[in-house]
Amino acid sequence: MDVDIFSDPKIKWITIRFGLKGEGVLLRLLCEIYRNGYHMQFDEEEAQVVAFSVGAAGQHCFVMDVVQELLKRGFFDGSIFKRFKTLTSAGIQKRYIKATAERKHVEIISDIWLIDIPEGTKGKEITIVDTDKAINRPINPINPPINSQRKVKESKVIIPPLTPPMPEPGQRPPSASGGKGKALSDSAKAELRAIRDKFVFADGLEKAVNEWVKYKYERREGYKPVGLQGMLAQIKNNAGKFGDEAMAQAIYDSIASNYKGIVWPKGQYRTNEPSQAGKKKTFADIAAEMED
Repeated sequence: MDVDIFSDPKIKWITIRFGLKGEGVLLRLLCEIYRNGYHMQFDEEEAQVVAFSVGAAGQHCFVMDVVQELLKRGFFDGSIFKRFKTLTSAGIQKRYIKATAERKHVEIISDIWLIDIPEGTKGKEITIVDTDKAINRPINPINPPINSQRKVKESKVIIPPLTPPMPEPGQRPPSASGGKGKALSDSAKAELRAIRDKFVFADGLEKAVNEWVKYKYERREGYKPVGLQGMLAQIKNNAGKFGDEAMAQAIYDSIASNYKGIVWPKGQYRTNEPSQAGKKKTFADIAAEMED
């Protein structure tokens, strides 16, 4: 663990917002991550365990708020957490590789691995493990075993991409069963485009709305006309109450938490920033990006 960790600007925000108890949550998470190797699963149940360990029993929401702040600041990788409910980062993985320098063999989980394998590991055997087989068990804890005289052959490692290939133009992402989704008809696209064009948002909120639509398509939960109309109307209404910045942050928080729907802003989001109109992408542009 880096002894200068609390000098990191990302961590200073944890201290500012959550105090010493927030720092305790961070240290507890890092201990668990390094005990496993370079990652840990995190959910509400784990939050309860962490809360108890830092003297905040029954305050698991406090722990989850700390984790959300760490994700927001980029201390943990948000995309990995969104897909696998796993806390890790490129920096943590670099320290893992460095800490296991004496090992002859390590395992990496391909879907959550973020960095290139350093050249200094050419004499090391590296096994690539599928996520569903390894995500719930420790992978090569950092404390190395007793050195062995056994020689290990050099292994060439090819890390597959973190995300599946995009669908062919005119098709939605493949279904969970592996089949290809049907393309939207021209009339359906026109109806969705007409609905989307009725709603104008400021640039920052516009970007968040576009990210939410893409996120829903990635989950194979694309909107139909009535659903799109309702969702955009709610965003517009809440932006008027709480401000564009608060509404955009609520959308990003919902994506980071892998929620099925948007958790609408409450009092803690209020910024008193008025909603503004700005340039936006059309729904056709978003759909085209998803189809390319």
